[in-house]
Amino acid sequence: MTTKDYRGDLQAKFDEILSAVGDYFDLFKNNTDKLEDLWLQLLDYVKVKNTSQYRIFKQTHYQIYIRKVIKNNVIQKIIEEASRWVETNHASKVLAEHLEKIKQIEQDSQFLPDSYENFHKMKYLEFDLNEHTRSYVERLQQ
Repeated sequence: MTTKDYRGDLQAKFDEILSAVGDYFDLFKNNTDKLEDLWLQLLDYVKVKNTSQYRIFKQTHYQIYIRKVIKNNVIQKIIEEASRWVETNHASKVLAEHLEKIKQIEQDSQFLPDSYENFHKMKYLEFDLNEHTRSYVERLQQ
């Protein structure tokens, strides 16, 4: 598989795709803590002991995103082609920034697992699922 050159009309398309690869990951990253909090609240509500010492959603989000999006054959070819043009006068002003963001996602995935001990000190959701569910069930029973 080959890609067309990063030039002319295609330059904007390349930049758009590379920007989206980084921006879509931000959606994952910005909601990971909320999902983790929701998961822990759900376990607590159904009285199931959390057997994991380490957070699961953050690591899973990184692994899946890198494997399914960044390492996708088409995306890899686009990254490779765009990388060839980074330090040329044909590169857009934002090309290096887009490629750096993608590289940073991969580097950030090499973190040590976060323990739940540190995670519990923060509140990520604006509500307590357990409290909400209990009051909902009580209203239904009335």
